[in-house]
Amino acid sequence: MSGRKFILYQFPAIFYALLIFAISSIPHLNLPNLHLKFQDKLFHFLEYAIFAFLLSRAFSNSSNSFFKENSGWLTLGLGILYALGDESYQKTVLGRSSEFYDFVADSLGIVLTLTVIKSYQKFRASKV
Repeated sequence: MSGRKFILYQFPAIFYALLIFAISSIPHLNLPNLHLKFQDKLFHFLEYAIFAFLLSRAFSNSSNSFFKENSGWLTLGLGILYALGDESYQKTVLGRSSEFYDFVADSLGIVLTLTVIKSYQKFRASKV
């Protein structure tokens, strides 16, 4: 794999995973109040939707044929495992908590993003 390809495709996913970890490490994190009923779940959903996009992009552009051919499953598995680990880790951070429904929101962000990606790929393939 070339260094340029790594910087363009794999590095953003790795950087974002580290960013999630860094944000999860902030004690008593106060996010901006958007005055939405399920604002916290929306933030979780969006955080992991972005992560799923970056993971899928990284796997799909890998020089490893297994990663490329299984990018959806790898994104789903790694994304959900990371979300589970992140929620578990937050229990250890002062002023942070771990909720089952945060994990559900994380997972839904991953699944919906993968569904959109797969639908887009099928649409593009039908146009060719």
